[in-house]
Amino acid sequence: MKPLTADRCQKVIMYTFFAVLACIAFFVLYTGRNQLSVSLLPGEPSTLNEGWYSCSAGGEQTFQTLPARIEAESDGIYRLYRYYDSVNYDRYLSVYTHHQKLRVYIDDTLIYSYEPTILPDWLQTYRAFYHIIEIPKDLDGQLCLETVPLVKSSAGEYAEVLTGDNARILNHILKDRWYKLLAGLLLLFVGIVYIGIGIPFSIYTKSLSSSQILGALILITGLWQLEESRALQLILGSQPLHWSFEYILPLCIPFVAFRFIQSIVGEKRKVPMMILFVIDLTGVLLQVILQLTGLVPFTNSVFITYILYVITFLFSVVLINRELTFISKKINYLFVISMIVGLILFVLHSFGIVKSVIADACLMFGLILIFFSLSVAVYQRTIARFEELKTTEMYRKLAMIDIATGAGSRSAWYNFLDTYEDNETCTDEYCLIMFDMNNLKKINDTYGHQTGDKVLAAFYNFLRKAFNSDGKIYRVGGDEFICLCTKSSRQKIERMLATFDSYVEEQSSVPNAFSAAYGTAYFVPHTKKDFKLAQDEADKRMYECKQAMKSGRI
Repeated sequence: MKPLTADRCQKVIMYTFFAVLACIAFFVLYTGRNQLSVSLLPGEPSTLNEGWYSCSAGGEQTFQTLPARIEAESDGIYRLYRYYDSVNYDRYLSVYTHHQKLRVYIDDTLIYSYEPTILPDWLQTYRAFYHIIEIPKDLDGQLCLETVPLVKSSAGEYAEVLTGDNARILNHILKDRWYKLLAGLLLLFVGIVYIGIGIPFSIYTKSLSSSQILGALILITGLWQLEESRALQLILGSQPLHWSFEYILPLCIPFVAFRFIQSIVGEKRKVPMMILFVIDLTGVLLQVILQLTGLVPFTNSVFITYILYVITFLFSVVLINRELTFISKKINYLFVISMIVGLILFVLHSFGIVKSVIADACLMFGLILIFFSLSVAVYQRTIARFEELKTTEMYRKLAMIDIATGAGSRSAWYNFLDTYEDNETCTDEYCLIMFDMNNLKKINDTYGHQTGDKVLAAFYNFLRKAFNSDGKIYRVGGDEFICLCTKSSRQKIERMLATFDSYVEEQSSVPNAFSAAYGTAYFVPHTKKDFKLAQDEADKRMYECKQAMKSGRI
């Protein structure tokens, strides 16, 4: 039996607490199951589907039960009629139009008109809308719903009509497509989270991360499903914006999905990725051309988009599964099965093989399965990339540090020079100091290289303590160091050099004392060449100092 540690006690208490809360919730739900339900948007509206009639071009009346498709009258306009009783309070009608103009009359009184101006002219498809129409109280008479189709497929089409107060109608609209609303909100939230998670990684790598691209893919899908739920219409009235959400966002999905797969497989699968790109591009261009030329509106060519989705996600199943090494075979199987089940559900719904609320719910479940599977792939990719970056960063840091002393390495110095950006307007005076430690060879020959390394470390420590944070120190040779001061006055540099000299004179930490020669060069850097000239000048003065020390002049 495992010992009862403090951590285990916390977990036991926490799980027990959750279990108690769950029991309380189930008990309250059971005992209160017969209570009246209270909703923020209460009640259901009444349907107004019976009692309608239409007139044919010859004037013959035909009784209709909604939803229905009717014939046009002699003037080419589609009209539905019924008698509408007056009430002593304001009532509302909900009329759904599918790419149609709409006028609503009571007798000869026009009470509502929706006649969008389609701009630009070639745009044949201009969204479907719920119209919430207020019927003034104490008004009765012959109710007429008059529609003019914006696309041929919507001619004479009439959906269910609702009547009641405003809140009940809105409640019905939201409840009718609640699963799309829920899925859209969930995908929107997850997409934003994924984009946020990927920001630090992308800043580090200076490129979009897989999680950010997946986040964008989920976000676009979420907006699309929110539009499909009709919930956005309750807060946004812009017809062009709704049209864009309905038709343009789905066209973006294949390309974002392609970019996501590319971020996973990299440059390893160029041929299949090129094939996928050509397929996506061809499909999207075909739909756009059909729309622009007026041959087929997006409503009639949307099946092409669904085909692109199926092809794209099939590619993702194969390519991602081949590219990634999953944590275990179970996770690998879960990824493949989830993607395949999601695609099957998507196909059944999108191509009309199954039509019902259950089919819509299956579509949402399929999308969630697909994105769950892709999230697993992103997790795998992120972990692998993170390990690669850690290894790369470790070697990069090692290359930039002199192991023996801790100073910046010769590579770090030349990397600084290579990455320096020319600045013709610079006015700051820099100081480059070349140091050379005397007697290193003698110390190595006498006491060995381990002792020599200790002496080098002591030399660097003297420099570090003398210049503190005012100078960046690099070891550029066996016993040669460069100190670059960028924001120190000449007086302060002289004081720091004097401090360094005092450390050298008072040294007691090494068995064989060393001395140091150095030379300085003051300059204003405008280009990389100025550093090279300053280094040559400081090296020359350091050599002069060294010669003077040998001759006893210093």
